[in-house]
Amino acid sequence: MVRKGTKFSICLLFYGDYPELAERCLSSLNSPLGCCENLKDIRIGLNGVSKTVENYIRKWGQHCCDKLKLPCLFYKNIGRSGHFHKYPLMRRMLLDDSYELPEFVMWFDDDSFLGAECDTDWWRTLEQCLGGVDMIGQFWFSDLSCNQVNWVRHQTWAKSGRPFRNFGVFCTGGWWVMRSRVCLDYNWPCPELRHNGGDVMLGELFYYRALQMRSFDQNVSINRAARRGASEAPLGSDFVSGKELSCSHQCIEVVRTGYNVSEAAQKIEMIAEESVNVLELK
Repeated sequence: MVRKGTKFSICLLFYGDYPELAERCLSSLNSPLGCCENLKDIRIGLNGVSKTVENYIRKWGQHCCDKLKLPCLFYKNIGRSGHFHKYPLMRRMLLDDSYELPEFVMWFDDDSFLGAECDTDWWRTLEQCLGGVDMIGQFWFSDLSCNQVNWVRHQTWAKSGRPFRNFGVFCTGGWWVMRSRVCLDYNWPCPELRHNGGDVMLGELFYYRALQMRSFDQNVSINRAARRGASEAPLGSDFVSGKELSCSHQCIEVVRTGYNVSEAAQKIEMIAEESVNVLELK
């Protein structure tokens, strides 16, 4: 396939020893990715995965690189800190200072997957749905505690003149597509984010900055597994005015490896292992 553009980065995050979820998620992409003419790269987060799962994912990535002629990058949390939270690894995947994001990010948690009907027409519909908006996904609703509302009040992005509210409308975090400039303009995911509540607070950022969301989940199965791993109070629940939230969970070591296709030889080359540095954003 001759690619007409590089609009999308496909980002997937895997956790633990759940080979059935990894296989379900990745196999669901085999046909749809071949139908998209606007892919730039594939980025895969490895967060405390077992050796079996890691081997399967790396072989899948190598196959995709060869078939689609796209870079496939692996971001592995080495785990020396003992922390395998979602958002510190996501932050490194999306704000990697060595690999610039294209116009859009399509995000998958490992318990989300695409249906067989995601063909060329599906991509065309998805791109049309993105017209004039900043994010698409499945809409959810949530109440906000007093502490969460107070945390929002202290965010620079909330100083917009819009009235404060005690409920949120957001795209659930298991699958979404978003303009990458949101990450760059607002330093998202923010350093305070650890594991829970990121999707709710992203919805709040959208509200206060008057960014646009649109509902879209056609042929996408989202959050189709029991909750696993860390479980904690969502972001802002323990906020106290005058006391900053801890960012110690960002002290993880992440290395990037992967595969690319040499333009000259048109053969797969390994991307050398490097530590990942996050873009300097204000």
